[in-house]
Amino acid sequence: MIKKFLPLLLIIAFGFLLRPSLGLAEDSKIEAYFFYSTTCPHCKAEEGFLDKIEGKYPQIKINRYEVSNKDNQELYKQIGKKYGAPEQALSLISVPLTVIGDKYFLGYLDEKTTGAEIENHIKSLIGSGNESCSPEKPAQSFNFFGKEIKISSTLSLIGMGSVLGLANGINPCTISVLVMLLAYLLTSVSFKQAIKSGIIFATGVFLFYFLLMIGVYKSFCFFQENLIGYIGPIKIGLGAVFLLMGLWMAKDFFFLKPGQRVSFAIPKFAHPIIKKFISYSSLPAVILLALFSSLVELPCAFALPLSYAAILAEKNISPYPYFLLYNFFFVLPLFVIIAIVGFGFSKAENVEEWREKFKKNARLVSGILLLLLGLAFLFKIF
Repeated sequence: MIKKFLPLLLIIAFGFLLRPSLGLAEDSKIEAYFFYSTTCPHCKAEEGFLDKIEGKYPQIKINRYEVSNKDNQELYKQIGKKYGAPEQALSLISVPLTVIGDKYFLGYLDEKTTGAEIENHIKSLIGSGNESCSPEKPAQSFNFFGKEIKISSTLSLIGMGSVLGLANGINPCTISVLVMLLAYLLTSVSFKQAIKSGIIFATGVFLFYFLLMIGVYKSFCFFQENLIGYIGPIKIGLGAVFLLMGLWMAKDFFFLKPGQRVSFAIPKFAHPIIKKFISYSSLPAVILLALFSSLVELPCAFALPLSYAAILAEKNISPYPYFLLYNFFFVLPLFVIIAIVGFGFSKAENVEEWREKFKKNARLVSGILLLLLGLAFLFKIF
């Protein structure tokens, strides 16, 4: 009974994982605190401005506090102190004081000056509702043989994610595990069980890398928010690593001999464990196989998703649709192989022969992409 409902439970769990990424919920509001006095002309001017802002941006909720009230005065001091307002102003209950998000505005001149600052800050907070960890930046571009190419547009990021994901998906590591799984189940269990297990395996790989990319993205966000001075050196270091990995992968195309292992392959200690999971041929074993093989193949497959997550961390966009796109193309070759074998177009052994024949080409593609990404990080294109 549990086996029957396990795929459904996985889908439900995945839905809850995605739920926070859907952006600012309709009932979620950005809280603002406006402290004013009825005898203050600047407060009155700002109050009229904030009325317009509240109508213009439904995402913001403005809480108004008149400071002749003692409780409001205490709240004024607490909030002002929390966000770094000057002690002298707090002791005098200087108004108007406006706190929005993590920023305060003390005093008010007019809509063109203080009003514009407040509205710009509100826009940036609304933009952050898309789960982005970077402020909006001008479009980055570089010159390629006289043609300017922008790399921060939505279209370019979609194209990049599709290409990187597909290139990563044709790596020999994951495909070899899937082929082993299909070959074993087709000969020892049943056709139906083989196809079902193949689909679960590919889905497990998708989820593993999707969640891993979220973790990488959040790590970059942490550095940008708390250790901004380290971002530059980290990106230069990544560029150097990508460059070296790209050269090491590309050399397989030229120097790899028949029967020789490719660079960054699944380590030998993992082979008997993988075969053990395959031999169990149960649903839990296939799920563990997907997780374990994804983990041990990280040296083989993680550089490209790492670079893509790092690039998205620099953009003022929600990264989750792009992670879904990347991993769709990442597992697409797996589903193609399942379909080819499942519909009888080819045997698993033939697919393995094809994989072995073209693994050098796959390494060359991944190597070239890593070389380009390494140069882009080193020369601060990203």
